[in-house]
Amino acid sequence: MPRLLLAAALFVCSARAGAQTEIHLPAAGDLGIFDAAPASGPGRPRLWMSFSGVSDLQVGGAHISAVSTHLASSLDRGAVWDDTGLVINAATVEPSPPAELSGMPSVWQHEVSRIVYDRRAAADQRWKVVWHRYLLADDGNPATNDGHFEYSWIGLKVAASAPALASAPERKLFAGAAYSLRPDVTSYNDAIGGPPELRLDHLDPALADCVVFTEPGLLATSHALYASLLCVRPQPEESRIVLLRWLHPAGPWEYLGALLRSADAPTLDPSFTSFSASELAGSGRRLYLIVTPTVQPYDWYGGCLVFALEDLDRALLRDADGDGKPDVLLRLAGSPGSFSGACGWDRAARASGIIYGQVFPAPQPVFHLFESGMVPPRPR
Repeated sequence: MPRLLLAAALFVCSARAGAQTEIHLPAAGDLGIFDAAPASGPGRPRLWMSFSGVSDLQVGGAHISAVSTHLASSLDRGAVWDDTGLVINAATVEPSPPAELSGMPSVWQHEVSRIVYDRRAAADQRWKVVWHRYLLADDGNPATNDGHFEYSWIGLKVAASAPALASAPERKLFAGAAYSLRPDVTSYNDAIGGPPELRLDHLDPALADCVVFTEPGLLATSHALYASLLCVRPQPEESRIVLLRWLHPAGPWEYLGALLRSADAPTLDPSFTSFSASELAGSGRRLYLIVTPTVQPYDWYGGCLVFALEDLDRALLRDADGDGKPDVLLRLAGSPGSFSGACGWDRAARASGIIYGQVFPAPQPVFHLFESGMVPPRPR
């Protein structure tokens, strides 16, 4: 991957993750693992991590890369991760796809999870995981995108412990405008667990143009639960990462603003096309937004950028030098030429630092997770 030239910031660290200590969890999927989301609980004796396990699933003669949400744990601040064997959300074959997809091998995918411990919640709801559930239908053409995101939503599970998330019931939390693309689409979606708890395109006029929401981030503070989401638009240059808040103890969800817009990407680097894979991390006054820039020429993931949150409740990133651009505190890149990013970090993960994903076309496994050993620096 070419070296990216970032705009001047108050403090910038542009670096490739040097150690590249790989996390090996082979039982989670023969095609590999991705989308790390570490989280610590009370007293932080143990770290938990939800992540995507990818497996080759043969459905009706087609080979589908099936994505499930798995759970791992660490007792040494992320130096070593152990596969618990627990699957929070398993990819499942859909035997009765929508009429327009009839005859296509179809699978419900569960991607891009985020897990968090919410100490202000009721005891049986303190562990939470969110993820994007969508329907994939293989049309036999490798050049087309088989994801049908009109059949998708942001799911939520809550439980008293991280392991209990595996058996917790799924709640259909958020959906975008594509959920009701047509009456038949709405009725098909609603037949699976009922309507969503919140249509985000109805929450605020600023979200009305968001057709799909994906790539959730999740952060629990002493007074609220925050969610960052990628608002996907038909015009990619209009996509943006938005921030929501749910005040304890009873909500409701509120829209706070856009943290980053696609239009901001080339102002940081001319090779950037947009942003994806948001992560909210940190505690107290040291709060961060971690995102993956997409880069030219193929909109590949181009590592991760770390920003400081100046005012979480106003959806403001720090711009200490006043140049109109958020300050990049840290840049992390994978191996040259790799598709890398989708980073996860928890302040208790002192041994692993930020965990990032990389994709290599061959040989198998294709999807990999690496410990960077780097942590977000203290904002100056």
